[in-house]
Amino acid sequence: MRKTESTTGFWKGRPSSLPLFLTLLAVVLACARPLASLGKGTHETVVSESGFIPPDDERVTITGAWFLRKSPERVVIDRFTEEVLRNDSTFINPVKARTQTGVCIYLATNSPRVTFLFEKRDSSAHRSCLYGVYRNGELYKEIPTSRENPVYSFTVVDPDSSGEHFTTWEVVLPHFFGVNFKGIRVAPGSRYRRVELPEKVYVAIGNSITHGAGQHASYQTYPFRLARAKGWVLYNLAVGGSKTSWPVATLLRGHRVDVVTVLWGHNDWTNGFTVDQERTYYRRLVEELLKAAPHAQIYCITPTFTYRKRPKKGNVTLDQIREVQTEVVRSFQARGFANLHLIQGVSISGPSLLRPRGSSRDGVHFTVEGAAKFAEQLARLVED
Repeated sequence: MRKTESTTGFWKGRPSSLPLFLTLLAVVLACARPLASLGKGTHETVVSESGFIPPDDERVTITGAWFLRKSPERVVIDRFTEEVLRNDSTFINPVKARTQTGVCIYLATNSPRVTFLFEKRDSSAHRSCLYGVYRNGELYKEIPTSRENPVYSFTVVDPDSSGEHFTTWEVVLPHFFGVNFKGIRVAPGSRYRRVELPEKVYVAIGNSITHGAGQHASYQTYPFRLARAKGWVLYNLAVGGSKTSWPVATLLRGHRVDVVTVLWGHNDWTNGFTVDQERTYYRRLVEELLKAAPHAQIYCITPTFTYRKRPKKGNVTLDQIREVQTEVVRSFQARGFANLHLIQGVSISGPSLLRPRGSSRDGVHFTVEGAAKFAEQLARLVED
């Protein structure tokens, strides 16, 4: 059981004789609230008498995925719809797509102990990586998980256990380890409420470089770092191994989107896309993005630096892929799309972002430090 307390007392006991214009004014003000604060009861503090907060509680905020299948038992967190994954023009591995890079779970509570509960997600990748727990905006704890030693629950202890103040907890889900959310345990009688978040939304689209290959956790990826530097809410729609897939752009329809970055091309090149295929798929992608997010600032980043010289298939060079993407973006810019921008990936990347040439890892993905440097470079170029 749980009971509700009012944080302001404004609506509690509101007299029925309140003039009509005041009621209308209250409605208008409610509609003007930031996106993160919208929803029934979001300004209320709730008492958890049992100590269990179900996963579908409206005061638990989940960002980074628009497609949530909620029930009192679990929340299945999807970054992609199955319709998009099944599209013949979507070159994405569904198993990797069902992971949750960039997804965060928020709650504010005065409980001295908080336990987050998850379960294995079937039909998803399960590589070794980290959960990250943030306390009041600062990284507080890292929890490793892997296929061999999976972690589906963990507890954090608030060092300020007086119970007088609320602490904001944020769990950043692993980027290559799919889970379902099962709820949160707090001390019986603890209070909790929804966390207010920034309005502006950043969507990152791409392959493994954007997904986070080369980093140990989602919070080490360049999209996560860029979003935090700018104060944006992140939705990472990247998938390792993917190629340019225009249906991904349709996922943005009907959602607030302020900034988009696209970094696709390495897998197009190494898997044998022809120049005509690259032009066709990339043009359709840009076209769909402009339709789906007409008010967003869209940044197309051409493929970044790599040590690789030859593709696995075909004879197209990576420079040709870069030239085609540049040509496509400039053609749309010439038609007056001032919100579409081009960033040459090689101008903001280089060997310092990768492991040394000849190391055991490939010469494409950023190191942890490289991802941080890339985010810094983007932060100078990307505006909302």
